[in-house]
Amino acid sequence: LKRVLVRAPWRAVFSHGGAWASRRINTMHAAKAFFSPRFLGTSVIVASGAGMLAWNIEKGVRESKMVLCEAEKPGMIDSVQLRNQFRYMFSEAVDKATPGVVQIRCVKEDGWYSYESSGSGFVFEENGSIMTNAHVVQGARTVEVRLSDGTHIDATVENFDVLADVAILRPSTKKKLTPVVVGKSSELRVGEWVIVCGSPGSLQDSVSVGVVSALGRQSAELGMGARRMSYIQTDAAINHGNSGGPVVNLNGEVVGMSSMKAAQLEGIGFAIPIDLGMEIVRQLRKHGRVLRPYLGVKCEVDHTKLQLERPYSFRMHSLALSHPRPHPLFPSPSPSTPTRILIV
Repeated sequence: LKRVLVRAPWRAVFSHGGAWASRRINTMHAAKAFFSPRFLGTSVIVASGAGMLAWNIEKGVRESKMVLCEAEKPGMIDSVQLRNQFRYMFSEAVDKATPGVVQIRCVKEDGWYSYESSGSGFVFEENGSIMTNAHVVQGARTVEVRLSDGTHIDATVENFDVLADVAILRPSTKKKLTPVVVGKSSELRVGEWVIVCGSPGSLQDSVSVGVVSALGRQSAELGMGARRMSYIQTDAAINHGNSGGPVVNLNGEVVGMSSMKAAQLEGIGFAIPIDLGMEIVRQLRKHGRVLRPYLGVKCEVDHTKLQLERPYSFRMHSLALSHPRPHPLFPSPSPSTPTRILIV
């Protein structure tokens, strides 16, 4: 019993001391592992990555708030506004030009019967003067103009020129008409958007859209060398009834007047440049006609020196007088293959 009592406390102390020593050793190993270079390096990398991620998230949120604040400022164009702007870019030009576009109805006589024809035109002056094609009103007994608001008024032909295919109408009304904005055809560029307004097939207030296909298309290229005119070629639809209607740009300014189209080709129409049309109007009012240069040719044949076995004939070709300075009314014709043209 003494031996047991003497040895028991020591065994208990040794037993408890062994457990305490074991726990102390495990704690020291953990501390050494925690402060090891590998563990510290990994901890630093993880902490740095987490910090950068948090900073980027905060920066993104801050920039998003700035973009939202900028979009809310007046005058800034967001995607919706930009889409709507392109959606209505033609509509704004049409709304600006349409009040000055008119439909023209004529009663013409051809021998013993009469018939009706229609075309288009536009008010180009504050006094209500209307410009249209000469072939629309030539030979008309009565002329009636229908405005964009549906009002019908009578009109008289003030003057016209057949070769230039330009006519001036004077409405018989005291009502103030809304004129179009006359632009400059000299500022047109190939590929520029244009809008043809008019009444094709008597369908009033119709529009078609296209681009300027070519500038300075000579009448000689179209088989009409005697006119000595230059035209705007466009792929916008020009049909019967569009004659005399305005061709406008995206600013709503009139840059041409529809005149004709190719008969057997699609997407080829021609318009008279507005600069040329206004010059013709100026000459019609100043001189009563369009002044054109000409060269007279007289031929004499000495029959005594001709020994012909059969009757002979001469074919005269038109001669153009070249100007020392180019004139917009009389461009120099260039020979090419004639194109069949349909007057609309």
